[in-house]
Amino acid sequence: MMKYILLMSATVFGVWYWQTQMNKEPVAAYIPIPVVRVIQPQQKVMESSIVLGGYVEADSIVTVLPQVEGRLDQLLVKEGDMVSPGTLIAVIDKISYQLQADQAESAFVSARSSFERIEKLYTAGAATQQTYDQTKAQYDVCRSQYELAQLQLTYTNIQAPVSGTILIRHASVGELVASQSPIVTIADLDRLRVRVHVPETYYDLFMKKYKQIPIVMRRPDNGKQIISGHMVRVASYIDPKSKSFEAICVIDNPEAVRPGMYLDIFCVLESHPDQYVLPYAAQTSEGIIWYVDPNDSTAHRIQITPLVENDDGFSISQEYRDLLVIIDGQHFLRDRQRVRIYKGSD
Repeated sequence: MMKYILLMSATVFGVWYWQTQMNKEPVAAYIPIPVVRVIQPQQKVMESSIVLGGYVEADSIVTVLPQVEGRLDQLLVKEGDMVSPGTLIAVIDKISYQLQADQAESAFVSARSSFERIEKLYTAGAATQQTYDQTKAQYDVCRSQYELAQLQLTYTNIQAPVSGTILIRHASVGELVASQSPIVTIADLDRLRVRVHVPETYYDLFMKKYKQIPIVMRRPDNGKQIISGHMVRVASYIDPKSKSFEAICVIDNPEAVRPGMYLDIFCVLESHPDQYVLPYAAQTSEGIIWYVDPNDSTAHRIQITPLVENDDGFSISQEYRDLLVIIDGQHFLRDRQRVRIYKGSD
């Protein structure tokens, strides 16, 4: 009897399970709508440029060397002083040069007196040609020695040969100096420049347009300060080792820098106004961008040809200027797939 009861219970349970579980309608899988970020092309000027670098140097820089040797008695300038041609900057001990000048002067005076006497006798026919020639030669030698001694005496006063600012004092008072011993270095800080080395690939462009190329200079430690300048010269040859050529940029506001500073030089090679620009994030592959149709919130892909490219992005034809271009979330979309635009609070 128990056997039949258990069999009946199992049958009833099977019927109930089949009716409640097996006859359920299948549940449709939920497919989320992709969220994307979009932007519209921005209208702006696109510039093609290169960044070069170089050190500031003075257009005119002179290291002053003494023309006679001796002990440095005075050094009358310090670093930062302004000088002009003829400014006395140092004095070398004069004693030995003064004695030589006095000695040469005495010999010169004596030789001149002898020559004047013999010259009168020779004119009167009372002296021979040989005596006249010997006396004149001696006179000429003494005169040259006197003039040389006087010149060397003046060289003990070391004067500035050019206008400028004292950059470096190389010597000290009491030091023995000679013709190869620098005293000071003078630079014209009103005329500063930067030498830059440009890759060979730009040579033709620079040779044709270097005077028209706009440049902006900045110090790496102070990028907000703009230092203006212009290009004045391009080398007529390519360095075979570096495959580059030299260009000279003159600084228009030299008070902003000092010789030895490093500057970044931004050279604008081409300028294209009224461009509709997108970032490179808008491209999924070369020439392909995606946009959202606002009428039905569907995504579409199109093939475009970039007009201008630089480090900031690329420009497209103005016929696409009103598109809502996808810049994030487009890599796994299907054409005409519905999407949802991210609005910042999603």
